[in-house]
Amino acid sequence: MKRTVTAHLCCSCGLCSNYCKHQAITYRVNALGFYEPVVDEKKCTNCGICVKYCPGIKDLKDYYPKTIHSFYGYSMDDEMHLNASSGGIVTELLCYLISNKIVDYVTCVTTRTSENPPKLVITNDIDTIKKCRTSKYCPVLWDKVVEQIEKINGTIAVVALPCQINSLKSYFGKKKSGEKIRFYLALMCNHTPSLHAAEYVAKGYDRRATLNQVVNRGGGFPGFMTFKIMENSKPICFQTPFRKTWAAGYGRYFKNIRCVLCNDPFAQYADATFGDSYFLQKTDTLGTTFCMVRNQSVSDILQAMQRKGIITLTEGPDKTAIQQAYKVLFDREKEFLQKNKCMQAIGMQAIVPVNTIKLDVHYAYHFYKGLLISQLGKFKWLWPYLSKKRNLKNLIIKKK
Repeated sequence: MKRTVTAHLCCSCGLCSNYCKHQAITYRVNALGFYEPVVDEKKCTNCGICVKYCPGIKDLKDYYPKTIHSFYGYSMDDEMHLNASSGGIVTELLCYLISNKIVDYVTCVTTRTSENPPKLVITNDIDTIKKCRTSKYCPVLWDKVVEQIEKINGTIAVVALPCQINSLKSYFGKKKSGEKIRFYLALMCNHTPSLHAAEYVAKGYDRRATLNQVVNRGGGFPGFMTFKIMENSKPICFQTPFRKTWAAGYGRYFKNIRCVLCNDPFAQYADATFGDSYFLQKTDTLGTTFCMVRNQSVSDILQAMQRKGIITLTEGPDKTAIQQAYKVLFDREKEFLQKNKCMQAIGMQAIVPVNTIKLDVHYAYHFYKGLLISQLGKFKWLWPYLSKKRNLKNLIIKKK
């Protein structure tokens, strides 16, 4: 596990401590703002379970072709539609699974505050599910979640990122307790910014500000990010446009190196994957969820929700539209080997063998440049300069 961290292959998924039966793994926040494992050698027995199920050191993509049903739609609840991430279908689905006793529990992630970092929780409370409805866009703590799944009396639907889905399915695959997980539901992932990304935006408002809370979506599509800060002992609330905030450094200077190498943004192992409907971005102002479904039971449930007027659902779009809308994500799969070659060329560990791959010098230049930029958030003294360069201050909308 130490070598995984030093080789920059830790994806900050938060699962290795969950697998360790000896409580030998804890986490610290590194310079860039990601959780990384710390191993207590006095407790470690070298059993290897943490490495066995570590998604960071694996080729994540499942290359076996699967049948995918594509849908897009949104919640028929106007407030949910407007303020949830991507149209609210995921939240509505979780509520429906609990209300109709299809599963006994679901997972969701709490909102980030100054007192409590975002944490994955297991719940069957509808109000809690609705409170957790927006995306978090930062590393999330999984505090004894695997142990809880193994102990619960009932079934559960797990919502997670592609790397986490891969690891969990591998771990639970041959276990009796794995039968408790009825559905693996994934969120599309380009990459996860670090915990410091939100602090960077708060400091862009006032370098002396203290971040109290951040809500990452809401207000339609693509929506706004809402920050609550303390300025001179006074509470202040402001918003920034979602996409422009990412371009202003939030998603640019705080990338995990392993996330840059990811080749499974669509979570090929999941029963269904959900994300923004980018093929509608020129006309969509409220938000629409794109659903890639690989499990017929999930398709049946979504269609039942439509018949009951909970969501609206349309089949499609075609493969060409999907390829065009999510080109950036599909490129991750195509460029996976070349990225590994770039890492190997600078003496870093590759995830898969690339000895027969020829390094594309032009690609390598842009890859190394992007890699350098993605790590600039480590240097907090640079934040005011980066913030000014990206015109972050001009994006801020102060709320009364």
